Amino acid sequence: MTGITFELTEEGGEETVELPRVLPVLPLKDTVVFPQSMAPLAIGQDRSVRLIDDVVAGDRLVALVSARDADVEQPGFADIYEVGTVAVIHKMIKVPDGTLRVLVGVCNGCC
Repeated sequence: MTGITFELTEEGGEETVELPRVLPVLPLKDTVVFPQSMAPLAIGQDRSVRLIDDVVAGDRLVALVSARDADVEQPGFADIYEVGTVAVIHKMIKVPDGTLRVLVGVCNGCC
């Protein structure tokens, strides 16, 4: 069920990465995660915690998209920007209060 292919040229040679046609979307408030970066994220909403749990149990890929208005409690598709980044969740820590801390990495078209 892959549909998007990126061909990358790196110092070590050429690499092809295929992304799934559908990815879970994590809306981010007051945060932008740029390509070729690592970022720590705090996840607190119940639906976002469930999403991250599902992602970590699967292929660890998630689409990170910034919300247009941080005051919207549960942003839908009309409330997020059209452009985001694909990230891989490298580490996840469950905090006793039920929230999560995750470390995501975003490559330039790869994970």
